[in-house]
Amino acid sequence: MTVLDRATWVARRTRQTVSVFDNGWTVLRHMATGADELAFEVDGLTIHCPNAPGARVPVYEVFAEDEYSLDWFAQGLPDDVHVVDIGAHIGCFSTDLVRRFPGASVHSYEPTPSTGAYTVRNVESNRLGDRITVHRAAVGARALPFSRAARRFSSSVFPVSLMRRPPRAGSPRCRPPLRLS
Repeated sequence: MTVLDRATWVARRTRQTVSVFDNGWTVLRHMATGADELAFEVDGLTIHCPNAPGARVPVYEVFAEDEYSLDWFAQGLPDDVHVVDIGAHIGCFSTDLVRRFPGASVHSYEPTPSTGAYTVRNVESNRLGDRITVHRAAVGARALPFSRAARRFSSSVFPVSLMRRPPRAGSPRCRPPLRLS
């Protein structure tokens, strides 16, 4: 990334932060001062996440960039739609969906301990537990040993069979709570 590309990206993120989030200036100050955690306030929700670049990405994708085009995606769906969010990360998609669609319910799956804890926290702190059920588990066609990326706040889960190396000693086995066929 060139210096100009980086400066353009920083300007865009800064503009998004102050224009989309109700507490944008506070978020920027906490980012700059190296706070351990951030709290983004948007449309009545508060989304907590670690102050780490990869952890912040979904907050911007969902709330600033509307990456999932939820209004378009949900056209024609019933008001009481039931959704499965596989790979929920910190819960941005699930919380935004139920905010936009008051009759919706979500089963949210996130196996990574650090990000799954934020999913639970974001659901509970926004009082959405009656509409979002968080499952601290992976979803797959069969149980596999898995290894998480070494980054502290990563939700990357790689099946050992795809990594082409044996599982680490003590690797947990994921028993999928939902069988996909």
